[in-house]
Amino acid sequence: MKKLFTVLFLIASTTMLSNDAFAETSTVDGIVRYNNDVGTPLKGVTVTLYDASGSNYAQTTTDGSGKYRFENVPLGSYTLDVSGYIDGWTVDLSDSYLISSYLSGMVQLTELQIKSADINEDGKVDGDDCSAIYNDYLLYGEGFSFGKIVFIPKVIEVTGNSTKAADGASFAASAGDVDVSFDPILKTIPHTFKVNYDNEASVTRNQLVEIPIYLNEISAIGGFALSLRYPHNSLIVESLTSQMKDYNYHVENGEIQISFQDITGIGANLDHSRPLITLFFRANSVADMSGLSNITFNKESHIIDANGIKIKNFKMTLPSFSAIGGGVSELNNIFPNPIYNTATINYKLTSSYKVKLYIYNTIGQLVTTLVDNEQVAGNYSVNINADLLHLKAGSYIYRLECLGASPYTESKIMIVR
Repeated sequence: MKKLFTVLFLIASTTMLSNDAFAETSTVDGIVRYNNDVGTPLKGVTVTLYDASGSNYAQTTTDGSGKYRFENVPLGSYTLDVSGYIDGWTVDLSDSYLISSYLSGMVQLTELQIKSADINEDGKVDGDDCSAIYNDYLLYGEGFSFGKIVFIPKVIEVTGNSTKAADGASFAASAGDVDVSFDPILKTIPHTFKVNYDNEASVTRNQLVEIPIYLNEISAIGGFALSLRYPHNSLIVESLTSQMKDYNYHVENGEIQISFQDITGIGANLDHSRPLITLFFRANSVADMSGLSNITFNKESHIIDANGIKIKNFKMTLPSFSAIGGGVSELNNIFPNPIYNTATINYKLTSSYKVKLYIYNTIGQLVTTLVDNEQVAGNYSVNINADLLHLKAGSYIYRLECLGASPYTESKIMIVR
């Protein structure tokens, strides 16, 4: 009886080994691409294969071409998932604008875009996600889970033949990149705008300095996110205004973050006779004003059009800084020039003068006198309104006469549109 049991056990064991040895398996392979226009392959992301019970069966990482491969996978039903983080991610006002348009019913988003738009990962897309980009990130630098891979898990059936998930391609995106404009290969942020320093703003200690910033050649915008640097050791930001309503700004460590997003969906019209933004600084009462650096724009600054698309090659115009400390008196270029309605004439006096500031037409006839009084050394600004002065379209001459120990006279051309 004992011998018979031993024989039966050996037979059963041999049968089990034989079934395992010939169990059917297959290979699962494919490629993970980013969900942008060119389908950029994603390298170094994690691909996980879950079995029918939800257990982690196998895991691998995509190679330099975004490819992955699982070998000797038993036949059956599995779920494929992709995870990880993308370096160099970009999230901007276009994404916030697209979320806002989706919430208002103006556009439709794909399932993957909706998952990207859930910024705070609470399982739904709402105004908080829009605010997370527009306010928390663009103003205060809160990063949330930006750059995290988002993916729609897919069920695949592993058959006797090599299985390619979704015909070999699986598409992923990253959290926050709702408009899928990011390119994982390029990663750099192009500097798509120019800064033109026109006119000078002279600065003395404890002076209130007004810096108008104009946006040129654009009639309507969907929003802006501007990041500026200023010489914070010499200047203190007192306030900021904009011709746009419902703008926000944040000042910290010599940087100013300013954001505005149109909520109408049709774009906000620009008045080119007025600054887009006006900054008001108070010059430090003790700091050395010599070598004062100008306001500069960080490369992440951008403006979107009424469709939420980034505007390329726009131009910002603003004055440069000029610290007073000796030298000669100076009449600066009127700003803006040409003049559409209002403009400002700045001039600098290095000593006390009897000052006269005139406007003449091009045949030498006096049109108006803007200044006629005694003034001490310092910076001066004269605001003019072409309509109130009855200035018709054409060219004019503005002339500064300084009568004193060291007389100074200078004339310049201005154009009224």
